[in-house]
Amino acid sequence: MERRAFWVASLLFGFLSYFLSNAVFLNPDGVGYFAYLPSLFQDTDLELYNQFRQMLLRVPLSQTPNGYTATNWPIGPAFFWLPFYALGELLWVWGYGLASDGTGSWFWRFVNWGTLFYGFSSFLLWIQILRLVRCEWRPALGIVVAAAVGTPFLYYVWIVPSTSHGVSAFSTTLLLYVWIWGAKKSHPWRWFLGGILCGISSMVRPQNGLWLLLPWWEWLWGPTDKRRGQDLGFLGLGFIFGASPQLLVNQIFYGDFWRQPAAFNLRWEYFALDSVLFSSYHGILFWTPLFCLSLFGCLLACRRAARDSIVWPLTLIFVGQVLVNSFVVAWWEGYSFGQRQMCGVVPIAVLGIYWVLERFRKYSRTGYVLGWGAVLASSGWTLVLLGHSVRTLSLVDYVGPAEILLRGLRFWEGLAGIFQALSQSSRPGWTVWFLVFLFSWVLGVSAHFLIREARVRNLRRLAGVFGAWVVLVNGWLLWAHSRKPEVSFSPLDWTVPYPEYPRFFIQQALEYKEKLP
Repeated sequence: MERRAFWVASLLFGFLSYFLSNAVFLNPDGVGYFAYLPSLFQDTDLELYNQFRQMLLRVPLSQTPNGYTATNWPIGPAFFWLPFYALGELLWVWGYGLASDGTGSWFWRFVNWGTLFYGFSSFLLWIQILRLVRCEWRPALGIVVAAAVGTPFLYYVWIVPSTSHGVSAFSTTLLLYVWIWGAKKSHPWRWFLGGILCGISSMVRPQNGLWLLLPWWEWLWGPTDKRRGQDLGFLGLGFIFGASPQLLVNQIFYGDFWRQPAAFNLRWEYFALDSVLFSSYHGILFWTPLFCLSLFGCLLACRRAARDSIVWPLTLIFVGQVLVNSFVVAWWEGYSFGQRQMCGVVPIAVLGIYWVLERFRKYSRTGYVLGWGAVLASSGWTLVLLGHSVRTLSLVDYVGPAEILLRGLRFWEGLAGIFQALSQSSRPGWTVWFLVFLFSWVLGVSAHFLIREARVRNLRRLAGVFGAWVVLVNGWLLWAHSRKPEVSFSPLDWTVPYPEYPRFFIQQALEYKEKLP
């Protein structure tokens, strides 16, 4: 990024971090992702019982075979939020915060600040990705704005930032950027770093493991040389290393490195591709039509792209994510703004929009204008629905086609909801805001110097940064495990035996599904 653009971006983030900051959290998902942090910082153990009790987790408690309180939520979001939570802890020690148990609104604001920082970083990286594929500045800026508001991304970075979805978008964006950025330096460090980023991203959302297709496709169709086996080995080693905090948690909790606690959600008999695509109840076409347009752009690009092009694996990842969501027992994803698990493919959607616009431009100038009209209309539709969701549009109850169409046409009410969300968000104190902004700026400057030039030494340094982060977290997890307390559930707790734990969630989803039209 150019120096002037970096300073403008820094000032813009400072403005946004004040006016978009909030301390909201989502129960149970937000609580599940967040609970690791106060457990490690306050109790210095991995037993989540205290945190779930303090935050009134809205699902029953259960005990794993190894004696830990069970959780379906991975550690990936906490991995990314850790620096911001640590800053909140430090400022609290200095006397700024009022919370004393590590779970209050003071700490929620800091992890939400973290999501906002990663979301803004994703926005900047999308521009850089488009620049790497030779897109000019002005259309690149328009495309990334359209992608931010035309997908669930904005909702989960601003309105409900306490879940994994904003962080998921950042983790896949960083992976895609680093992979394209380092393409001219196909060195073992690039493959190792790509594996690390794939592993970390899969910790945030397990289905992000599909992003392994990106480096694997290049290995499969790339030039044959003596290093092919070595490159694949570095990729696999990096993936296991990057995902090792989650693998370690799985081993500690369940006695199995590869266990996926939420895997019970996926069943062949629940396949609902038509609903995921077309239902007015959180379906892609009704809520985020920009995804359909961007996928169309990917398919158009595949028709003319060589087999070794990056277009092919990105399109397969996009389609794969849609299929994974189709196998989930609760395909509507509960309290959800659209298909929220699709946030991991937003960087692909950015490129898909660019490819479809390029195809329209090759036909005629009129076609290019019409293409932009379709992009802006799709994004505007989703933005209006976001505003309605802030006011009166239920994200839990079934919304029929007629109602959602009527909401979209009443765009002035949706825009009023946007301003309502801005006016109702709580503001931080000026001193705390400035310290968080300064902390974020230092992180941004450090990242800028690490990735501004595609050199082997920068690949090595970036791998070293994430490697040190992973090692630190792994060491902390092992130390916390050594301090495991003995926990017995209270008679007042809402509990189920662990063998019945997955069955509870499935039954709950099936009962709700029966009520849908």
